[in-house]
Amino acid sequence: MKLTQYQVKDFVCKDYDRTEFNQVDEIEGDDRRWYRRVTLIFKKIETGKFYSICYDKGLTENQENDYWDQDAIEVIKVEKEVTAIVVTWEEANPKVEEAPIKPVSPVI
Repeated sequence: MKLTQYQVKDFVCKDYDRTEFNQVDEIEGDDRRWYRRVTLIFKKIETGKFYSICYDKGLTENQENDYWDQDAIEVIKVEKEVTAIVVTWEEANPKVEEAPIKPVSPVI
């Protein structure tokens, strides 16, 4: 499905026919210097198919959002179970907190 930059902007600004499409997800990518790539997922109600479009969201008051002509790519939802390995850095020689010494009474 081919879209002009103006149609992409309409999707981003939520100025589209809601009887034809329904936005189901918005995925924000990593920040770059001036922009963040944003992917929108829409469901075409008539067919039940899902489509992906993207645009660059301006990160400062001087950067406007950037839209371009593009093909809306048909996508499917995939759920995966992921096992993660988390790396942390801990102190090599942690100080062991010593218990206070109790005075011993002399034995008589």
